[in-house]
Amino acid sequence: MFHLSSIISQSNLHRLDLSDIYIDVMKKIQWPMNCTLHYLALNNCTFEQFCTILDYSPVLRTFVVQMRISHNIGEPVLKSYPQLISLSLNDAGIWKSLDELKTVLTLTPSLEYFKVVVTVCKRSLFDGSEWENTIKTYLPHLNKFEFFFSGYDVGDYNYVDHSLLMSRYQTPFWIEMKRWNVVSTHDPKMHTIIVYSTPMCLTSFTCLIKYRKQRAGVSLTITNFDTDLHLLSNTSVTTTTVQKDGSLNHDWFENVTELTLNIDGQNLPELFDLFPKSVDPTRLVELSLVVHCYPCSVQSTITNIITLLERTRNLHSLSIYYRRSRICSMTDVRKIYLFLPEHIEYLTSEVMNVDDLEMIFDRLKYLSSFTFVSSIHSPDSIFTMIVDWLRDNVNDFTHHINGDRLYVWLGVAECNNNTMQVSNERAASSCYFCGANCPRPFYSSNPNVRQVRSTTGWCASMSASSSYNAPYTLGDAAPSLCTYNGCSWKIYSGVRTWVCCCNNNLCNIGTLPETGNICYFCANCPAPFYLPDPRVTEAYSSNGWCAKMSATNSPAAVATRGIAAPGLCSSRGCSYKTYNGARTYVCCCNGYRCNTGVSTTKSTIGLLSAALMMIVMARKNF
Repeated sequence: MFHLSSIISQSNLHRLDLSDIYIDVMKKIQWPMNCTLHYLALNNCTFEQFCTILDYSPVLRTFVVQMRISHNIGEPVLKSYPQLISLSLNDAGIWKSLDELKTVLTLTPSLEYFKVVVTVCKRSLFDGSEWENTIKTYLPHLNKFEFFFSGYDVGDYNYVDHSLLMSRYQTPFWIEMKRWNVVSTHDPKMHTIIVYSTPMCLTSFTCLIKYRKQRAGVSLTITNFDTDLHLLSNTSVTTTTVQKDGSLNHDWFENVTELTLNIDGQNLPELFDLFPKSVDPTRLVELSLVVHCYPCSVQSTITNIITLLERTRNLHSLSIYYRRSRICSMTDVRKIYLFLPEHIEYLTSEVMNVDDLEMIFDRLKYLSSFTFVSSIHSPDSIFTMIVDWLRDNVNDFTHHINGDRLYVWLGVAECNNNTMQVSNERAASSCYFCGANCPRPFYSSNPNVRQVRSTTGWCASMSASSSYNAPYTLGDAAPSLCTYNGCSWKIYSGVRTWVCCCNNNLCNIGTLPETGNICYFCANCPAPFYLPDPRVTEAYSSNGWCAKMSATNSPAAVATRGIAAPGLCSSRGCSYKTYNGARTYVCCCNGYRCNTGVSTTKSTIGLLSAALMMIVMARKNF
């Protein structure tokens, strides 16, 4: 821990993210006197460590604790730390009462921003009057208060109690002075109270609902896009869904675009709505299904999944994972393939034989990439069989095997009587369009960008120059303009034009330079990374490499993005390197604007394959 302590003591260090360092390690860190940090993020810490850090950090302005401050808080500390103006307790765990939080807040009288999430709490935390008095007494400068509180086992709670609770958040203090909006939900079946500020700051939540005293597990992971705020917030909801009407009765996730369902089919009713009422299936773009298959209920499980798939009209990405015993026949599970939405472009699934593959190809006309997952039930030669079939039936594809997965990226041509032809089934049906005001960097929500129908199966990005920062236009490719994927000089309307062609839906997101590469650039990047953000621009990489760098491998770490310095990158993936004399977590890639970020939870081989997928699909995804 001496090395970490010496890093913290550096006088030019102002931001530090230790979110992946746990409490046992934190105990061994010797915090330096007169620490120069302005921003600090930790996984968790004890109350004593919290005070020690503030004692030794006179210029610390922002303190983020991902998990919790240990709730074994002793007597109040008779001092304060006015330097701190922002405090986030992103998962404060279990708190006995508001008094415990008051002990923390008495130390920080200058807070302008306070966020707290308490997933299991006493009723005192719900009391708007108590919070009003606490804020007036201890936090006179507070401008923004984000919170989420949930309580369980409140069987004696009723409508009158709930009305009284909400009335305490409708005083002039909340509505007129602070203008903080508060929402409350009481579900008597769940015996649960939930009180939260809007927009919701929740990162994870677990609830339990009963269905006729049985349990049929359906866990949900939701990504919710708030169209009003243009912010992406990840919300995980784990639900044992067994209630009589088969769905949650909340409107929290009405704009969900990504959803994961973990379906335990052992006690699933024959007709069961796998979607909570708060999710609109027509908005879903990505869906992942983890299906636990039991012989006694496989028919009802498959029926429910097929019903679910029939309602997903805009789905582009689908993943299906099976958890089954040997006595659960795959023959029944294969029925799902017959009902896959035809517009699926990216598929991940278990495949037992070539017949499954043929069924998938016959069904999915716009498939551009897929991942086949082997299991203990798969033949040892399954990947060899798949690749051989592809070589006999598909031209221009790329594949990569990594452990129990086979990744395949489809090209634009197929074999037809030994003649190379552009496949209409792999053609683009829609393209981005913008004229003289295309944004840089490109982002699809820009008001100057819209979608148009492709009449040729090709999309185009065009410019008068092959320079990385030249103005460009996007649209449907004119007849005969495009015959292959890539960029080249062409004569268009009598003018020499740099044209980039592609034949996937919405793939035209800008022109590539004639040499080198384009990378995202930001010295203080938004977290999570998103566009548009004024801090994010583009930079030209003459060596073709882009980089994302941070102090740690935590996804929440403050990162910089830009072109890779000479010699910094030689292969795709993430690792710790020494950069400018400091140990730095560096992610390297050489795809078009690829340095949005690489997952740090995969193995090195997995990262390489993920980076390869990013390069192949970058024009589609970014």
